[in-house]
Amino acid sequence: MKATAVIVLLLASPGVKAQQNVDSSLFNHPLKHQRSAGDELIVSSDHFYTGITLEAVGTLVNLVAIADALRGTATGSSSGTSGLLLAGTLLDIAGGFFIIESRSHIRRAGIILNKNGVGLSIPVGR
Repeated sequence: MKATAVIVLLLASPGVKAQQNVDSSLFNHPLKHQRSAGDELIVSSDHFYTGITLEAVGTLVNLVAIADALRGTATGSSSGTSGLLLAGTLLDIAGGFFIIESRSHIRRAGIILNKNGVGLSIPVGR
């Protein structure tokens, strides 16, 4: 029971952080679909940390399930930890997708910066 309560608290923490990071100025912008390079980098960072958090929680869930299975094996009872193992694995996979997806926002920020002419242009060979 204690392990389930800890898991629920850990799963709720990324959602609380995600709600705090919402920037209301993005919704008031006249062109809502356009973001600045800074906005893309912030989204990338948020997605990366969400992915890391999901993977950490998934690993903790898997460790709890494995410890419970080992304890059940030692005492001769089976508590059915396959559900916990599945949940932990799915959290790990979701975290991996968030981490991989965060890279696309870094690329978009680079494209926005290049399109807006940030940096020096030096002609070579003239």
